[in-house]
Amino acid sequence: MKVFSVLLLALLVLAASEAQPTADFVDNRPTMLTGIEFSLNFGLIYPPAPQLSEETSTLYMRAVWKDEILGESSQPVFDGDSLVLSGSLSGLKLPNSGNQDVTVLLSYNEDFSAATENVYTVWVIVGGITVIPPTMTQTVYTFSVAAEKSSL
Repeated sequence: MKVFSVLLLALLVLAASEAQPTADFVDNRPTMLTGIEFSLNFGLIYPPAPQLSEETSTLYMRAVWKDEILGESSQPVFDGDSLVLSGSLSGLKLPNSGNQDVTVLLSYNEDFSAATENVYTVWVIVGGITVIPPTMTQTVYTFSVAAEKSSL
């Protein structure tokens, strides 16, 4: 029984050391244009981790679409004595139209060996279609997402 307790404690310590922040996407446009740069903004949710006790910890962020890196950035975990509660990746471009999933990886490791995957689905339209009012593209996006979810 004592061996089991030691193993359980070791697993909990290991899990805590690998805990990475997660993203809560906020204030992002649901519709983007192909080939036009955009930004993804997100709130950061930190689980307990040893990095939160180190004032010099860095958070690495990467946006990926279909195994293609769209953008990368890093920022300090702390701003003075305060925990940084938001992040952003900018200069992102998507080449295809339709529903596209952009995965944001967050990690304390520069090589992303341990990272959380946070998926943001965006409706992308061809740039020449911008004469269609935004409410129309939002309606098409809403129906597209509903149809995709019902097919699951």
